[in-house]
Amino acid sequence: METNNEIHNYPAEKEILYKSSSYHFEYNLIKEGIYPTKPSYTFACRNCPAYPIPDFYLIETVYGSNKEKIQCKINYKNSEQCFTIFFEKVSKKGFIRKIS
Repeated sequence: METNNEIHNYPAEKEILYKSSSYHFEYNLIKEGIYPTKPSYTFACRNCPAYPIPDFYLIETVYGSNKEKIQCKINYKNSEQCFTIFFEKVSKKGFIRKIS
């Protein structure tokens, strides 16, 4: 059975650590957003509680062995979630942002 743990001191601190028996990740809450009257819900695993997803929500995290920084923004369009992910890569010219 999957064990899950979310470790934080929110709202005093914006850093959140999520751990399960299979993986873990950390993220920083940059913009809290607002909750629509009829929000969509998400959950981290099948038996985990579902959480409402705010509009205008922005987080930052890292991924991969190189710990590349990404930002994820969530906005609602026509009552559906729209995710935008910003990738930062280092080049000779500095940081380049790419949206996908």
